[in-house]
Amino acid sequence: MGDYDSAINDYTKALDLNSSYVGAYNGRGLARSHQGNFDGAITDFSAAIKLKPAFTEAYFNRGNAAFLGGNLDMAIADYTKVIELKPDHGLAYFHRGLARDCETNYDGASGDYAKAKELLAGNSEATGTIALHATLLALRVGGDVKAELKPAAGSSDAWSRGVASFLAGKSSGAQLLSLADRAEGDVQTRQRCEASYFIGATKVIAGNKAGAKADFQKAFDGSSPWLFVHRLARVELDRS
Repeated sequence: MGDYDSAINDYTKALDLNSSYVGAYNGRGLARSHQGNFDGAITDFSAAIKLKPAFTEAYFNRGNAAFLGGNLDMAIADYTKVIELKPDHGLAYFHRGLARDCETNYDGASGDYAKAKELLAGNSEATGTIALHATLLALRVGGDVKAELKPAAGSSDAWSRGVASFLAGKSSGAQLLSLADRAEGDVQTRQRCEASYFIGATKVIAGNKAGAKADFQKAFDGSSPWLFVHRLARVELDRS
């Protein structure tokens, strides 16, 4: 937290000297987002956009802050603006897909996931992550699970492959958590929370909403507000 506090102080001093410093608003917004101050971050990104209306990065960052803060409509609008400004922005499609998924706009989410995988085809780790969420969606709506899983199962990222194995029914939740425990530090914490989220999601799909709640709570309690799994778990808890 101390590093982000220092960054915020530095950006604020820069803005005191030059109130039109677009990069300082964007940088301070990112630091505030990492602290979980999403309202403050949105204010900063909005100021950057006001000064530079075609600032793609600020729209994307504001969309992320809105998503993480629970304002899904704003997030979708900002990701859509990013796509208008930069049609090959694969992550904007992926994040809009997540937001639409949370709003149960499954057709919209499916289309966004597919476009994100197409645009990010050269990035095995990214397409693997997208594929995991596309697979959950396929499991929910009766889609082609095997086809959706393929990029994750063949990912260069061992964690994506491990989650893919779990979603395919080839390994257990306990084994997925054990895989997460092989990591260290913040990565281990994130992966354990993601494991709990995916375990809970499969329980919901199987009709065990009561059992899933404890898993979503673990994912929510153990993760930083800056992580997308934190918001995804909150959405599921609000549904239960």
